[in-house]
Amino acid sequence: MPAPYGLVEATPGFIVDRLDALAKALLLPRPSRDGFLFDASPAFYASCTASVVTLQRATRRIIHHLRIPCETVVVGFTPSLGAAARIEPDGANFFVEIDPRFRDDPHALGAILAHEMCHILAAQKGLRVLGNALDEVHVDLLALLTGLGPLTLNGIVDRRDGDQVLEHRSLGYLRADILEYAMGAVAARLGLAPRAVLASIDNPLVRRGVRAAMRKEGWRLRLGRAKPLTYGPAPSHEIVPCAGPEDGTCEARLRFPAGKLGKARCPTCGTERPFDGRLLEVVESETPTPLEDAVPPRVRFGELRSRRRLVPASAKLGLAAVLLLPLAGIGLNAAQWLQRAAVGEPCTSDRACRSERCLRITASPQPWRAPATSFGDPELDAQLQDSLDRIADRMDPLSPNRDDGRFVKTVEAYCTDDCTSDDDCPAGLTCGEVRRFAVGPLGDDFIEGRGIVERACVKE
Repeated sequence: MPAPYGLVEATPGFIVDRLDALAKALLLPRPSRDGFLFDASPAFYASCTASVVTLQRATRRIIHHLRIPCETVVVGFTPSLGAAARIEPDGANFFVEIDPRFRDDPHALGAILAHEMCHILAAQKGLRVLGNALDEVHVDLLALLTGLGPLTLNGIVDRRDGDQVLEHRSLGYLRADILEYAMGAVAARLGLAPRAVLASIDNPLVRRGVRAAMRKEGWRLRLGRAKPLTYGPAPSHEIVPCAGPEDGTCEARLRFPAGKLGKARCPTCGTERPFDGRLLEVVESETPTPLEDAVPPRVRFGELRSRRRLVPASAKLGLAAVLLLPLAGIGLNAAQWLQRAAVGEPCTSDRACRSERCLRITASPQPWRAPATSFGDPELDAQLQDSLDRIADRMDPLSPNRDDGRFVKTVEAYCTDDCTSDDDCPAGLTCGEVRRFAVGPLGDDFIEGRGIVERACVKE
């Protein structure tokens, strides 16, 4: 195994493009429904930690799943490897060294073995070596394209450090959320049933991410934005492990004709198992496409998005409701505002106008003029005229000299707004002086006070 690289940041779109390119370059045999996904059962994981002998059997099962010729498998634990594991092939013989810190972690052992064996498969298929971290990403994706996805995803575990939830990943070169999306994309494009895909995935958070990715990729397929993956021609027969007994001690392998439905009884242990050999939905090709190099896109807040998957679905729904309620209120207010009248349009109240100012036009009565009378005494004539002016002012309901309440009749009402010049008003209105009065408790036609002079848009 080459020197380990760090975490490779990627986006779902980039990973989907890499899956397409990798599938076209490898042209793996077209898989069947029951023969594609590796059975990461509790019996398999139990064999990973029971003893070195059973671990070698588990490794052999992975090799057989990948259709790699195998004679001997030797697995041991070696400290100070500098990496999770190292594998040395010698023809059909394989020597695997694993860091001892994973000895009692069955899920980590399964993911490590899947990754290492996919290195061998990539070399046998002549996959182009780029000499950078993208090589390791291709191996992780190759594990998904060969049906070892449950082993890879079960290597993701989540741990809690006090009150803080952390994502703890002991291996792999992609974030957990990206691996989940890649698995969902492969499953959806092959037409696998969600129940079959999620059956061997232990972590409920990972299952949730894979299910969401399958839904998204399924819609993309229906809309024509995605297409099935490319595989080579189907083999004539499919070879699968025996389904029993439950302790996983039977190492027999059963042969089924590709594309057929049926049952078979294991000649070794007598266990009967059904098999669905129908082929998955792929684009068949016999000519591989050279694998091109690619530059992973720059990812912003990748770790934050990865941590987001640790938030329970109920909490996400609650947070979405908290965020959507104000937006819904803003949208409702905007809709109500658009239903209100614009400046210059008729109105019945301030709330009926977008500007919240309804201008009521009142017919001003003609000022009362007393007949000219003179007593010949200037002082007496002045007192008489002052008395007459006060009477006239008292009879004018719009007089700015009155503080009492009075009744006026509205003859027209339309929306207006503040202005400083005619340019502030729409066509047909000018900026003029109006007097604003306080409204009494008996209705809009009952005014009080002297009024305040303001400038507003009025009809010409």
